[in-house]
Amino acid sequence: MRGRVHQQNPQMRRVHRSARDIYEGVQDAIVVEEHPTYHKGPCVLVLQRDHHGQPIHVLWGIPANAAYRPHPKRWTENFLGRKS
Repeated sequence: MRGRVHQQNPQMRRVHRSARDIYEGVQDAIVVEEHPTYHKGPCVLVLQRDHHGQPIHVLWGIPANAAYRPHPKRWTENFLGRKS
């Protein structure tokens, strides 16, 4: 059933690939910011890359996890620092 959903819905294929990129890229993650007092629990923002080498910011924590494409206008060229 799951494979059928991904074949019929291109958006689901993208979500599946993104999740796979996040889990496969964790070993090469670079810490950007630590958030020990985050209201949902301690977490860390890291820079990872997808299978095309594109940047992904991932917020790792227990239980909070989030991932997004960093906007080039808000982050330095290497995506490791916030612009003022």
